[in-house]
Amino acid sequence: MSNTVLKLASLAMLASCIGVLFWAFALRRGMVPILLVNMLTASLVLAYQAPRLFITIRTGDVPVIALIVFELSTLTLAALALGGTRVFLFASMAAFAVNGLAGLAAAIFAFSFRMTRLF
Repeated sequence: MSNTVLKLASLAMLASCIGVLFWAFALRRGMVPILLVNMLTASLVLAYQAPRLFITIRTGDVPVIALIVFELSTLTLAALALGGTRVFLFASMAAFAVNGLAGLAAAIFAFSFRMTRLF
């Protein structure tokens, strides 16, 4: 992954969060768009981590395992929140906020430092 890819990915994440917040609140579309973005983001992260899952677990890479658990819970909470339960909706909104802040932090990092090799 190059620095350009990190910049584009972090900007895409940030733009999707801002766009869906505008869509949900300014256009009064409800929480469904936010839940769908939560599910999409979690699915993309889990799909990216899936090929290395057994290696990650075997080596005990705790930060990556925590990320996988967080995104699995985000996906589950968003799916359960589609049923209309308020507790799951609030928990899913908190997960959306964490994902949005992570996207913001990644964008700040990507534009503040120039990386020649990330992976």
